[in-house]
Amino acid sequence: MTSTIAMPRRAGLVLLMLTLPLLAAESPESDLEHNASLLLRWKQEPERYARLKRDYRAFVELPSDRQAQLRKLDHDLAALEATQQKHLLQVLDRYQAFVERLNEDDRRKLEAVGGKERLDLIEQMLQQHWFEQLPFKLREDLALMSPEEKKAKLVKIREEDRERKKLLVASKGRPPVKRPDGKVEPARARPAR
Repeated sequence: MTSTIAMPRRAGLVLLMLTLPLLAAESPESDLEHNASLLLRWKQEPERYARLKRDYRAFVELPSDRQAQLRKLDHDLAALEATQQKHLLQVLDRYQAFVERLNEDDRRKLEAVGGKERLDLIEQMLQQHWFEQLPFKLREDLALMSPEEKKAKLVKIREEDRERKKLLVASKGRPPVKRPDGKVEPARARPAR
């Protein structure tokens, strides 16, 4: 059976959530008609329909308490405003991408804990991955520092990294511009003429 963390892809989870009302006997008639029309439309897209069937089989194989959790998640998501739904689905997508990048040992560690412990472990793993992406020379220099110096240097590096990312977003992917006075600002679009 597939891992409960990595099992549903975001799209599969969304499709599954849309079809869950088909499984509920107390659904209003309009919901059943709507879901039936969606299902007919998806049957015309072989890849999407195959993914839906695969995700449904994986859902049915889950323990009943896990199925109840997913149904509650679907209900709670449906009750939110569209912007909140979009944000949470993006979070789910990023989380799933994070879990897929983990090696098997880290994935098992993550599956073994829950709640606050899982959040702490995720934060620790993210920090470790960030640290491993630092240049080798910088990691060597950090290894020679005292714990207090290392902590202060890492805070400074992380802040500079955040600023650099903000500037990249603000300049729509173009590298930021360093002015003669030393200040850095987002790149502006070049004039068309």
